[in-house]
Amino acid sequence: MDVNDAAVPGDVPETVLLLLEGERAPLPFSTAGFTVSDGGKRKIAATYLRARVLFRSGTVRRIEAIEFLGYYGSTLLRRMFSAANGGTRHIRVQFSELPTPFDTIKRDLIARLQTGDQRQNDDLGVPKSLPEMLRALERASNMEDVFDALDVPAPSDTLDSMV
Repeated sequence: MDVNDAAVPGDVPETVLLLLEGERAPLPFSTAGFTVSDGGKRKIAATYLRARVLFRSGTVRRIEAIEFLGYYGSTLLRRMFSAANGGTRHIRVQFSELPTPFDTIKRDLIARLQTGDQRQNDDLGVPKSLPEMLRALERASNMEDVFDALDVPAPSDTLDSMV
């Protein structure tokens, strides 16, 4: 499944939660970021490949491939500027569907937050205390409730490129 099957620029960006391998806390991420990377190809691949992507709708996908399409910019001068400033690139992300029961997702999120580093949990921008957030998660009956329990920010307030 190609990135075009997800909400990305051209559509209205939405906030998803990335569950990165090796990281405990979920990472709020704008779907606009599935078309742009900032940094080295190896680092981007090592960080994001195989990550699970949780959508507010309840859809779960896994990042299977990241294709680097070239430096960002529509003109040669802009592409040179992108290369000189850290390598901002156009990318194409390919997903696979990952049907996952809601209770499994909820248990995984609770476990990640209970064992995670509080500094990682700060990415959520949560004004609630961790115990309060965990109680709200335990009461959640769908992904809408999960996103609300975590106070997941708007796309404009989340990471919007793979770094």
